[in-house]
Amino acid sequence: MRVQGDVDTLYKISGVRSLYKKHEWYTMSKVSKRGEHTLSLLEPEPRRERKKYIGPAYGGRGGANFEEGANRAITAFINLIERKYLSTPGRLVPVNLGEKIHYWALDSIGEIAYSNSFGMLEHDKDTYGILAANNGTVPLVKFLSNHLWLWRALHRWPLLYLLPNDGDESGLGAVTGLVNERLLPNAPQKHDMLGSFISHSLQGEDLYQEVGIQFLTPKPDPSTYTTLQNDLDTAHVRGQISSPVITDAQARALPFLQAVIQEGLRLFPPAASGAFWKRVPDAGDTVCGIRLPAGCLVGTAQPVLEEKDEERLAQMHRRVELAFGTTET
Repeated sequence: MRVQGDVDTLYKISGVRSLYKKHEWYTMSKVSKRGEHTLSLLEPEPRRERKKYIGPAYGGRGGANFEEGANRAITAFINLIERKYLSTPGRLVPVNLGEKIHYWALDSIGEIAYSNSFGMLEHDKDTYGILAANNGTVPLVKFLSNHLWLWRALHRWPLLYLLPNDGDESGLGAVTGLVNERLLPNAPQKHDMLGSFISHSLQGEDLYQEVGIQFLTPKPDPSTYTTLQNDLDTAHVRGQISSPVITDAQARALPFLQAVIQEGLRLFPPAASGAFWKRVPDAGDTVCGIRLPAGCLVGTAQPVLEEKDEERLAQMHRRVELAFGTTET
């Protein structure tokens, strides 16, 4: 095995025409006993076929309106803070902001994917038990992702039986009811990710798998926070941003806000646990000047990749893109 963090090499390995194949490591991302989603599919052709159905939604095409759903979740987040957690000169009200941001993130997924939040911000609790399920399983998956031999020994039993089931009272299994409702004969068509999946003829078990993967989901710096707050206050005074929710176009026009977003993704990419192992093709390959034989595993050194001090800003932007994978991941 060889772990490396060279951006250009990783683009080459994960490109559309790459001869590298995904290792069984990717099967650790499964969210159901019954099938595979795009990330856990190992063979290139089935994966490309699946992407024909889900590509428009993830690309913001096919009728899916991300911004409206995100705005509803942000408004609900603001309402929760104003309703329960505003302090006064004589009364300090503490708030676990990390917990509330998790609620906001999951409600955002609900709004964007199903046009229906999970009610976490409304009720100020983990309504479907998704966070509790993730907190119980993600640390284990992170550990096993670096010990493939242990994963092979345990994945059929007992780990297979820990995956969600339809009808579960909590976790991802409870969310499948939202999909079932949308598949009823007289269900209204909605302009969200699930609606796009359905309109592009993604059916059966494949549909449930792509819904589940959406849940596989920065250390605060006071000086950065203060600078960002000042920039936003200035933009508000100048009428450059709307209230209470900023639009996507307005956000993209604020350089420091964009820098904070990019740097957050670079240093703390989503689902960045593990090395994302790929298998060297039959003819072998030269990686970073080292000749590797066929079948050797090449993976991402995520800490090196995200924290390496680059001189060129363009390379840093490309590194952020790798947080979401490339066309064949």
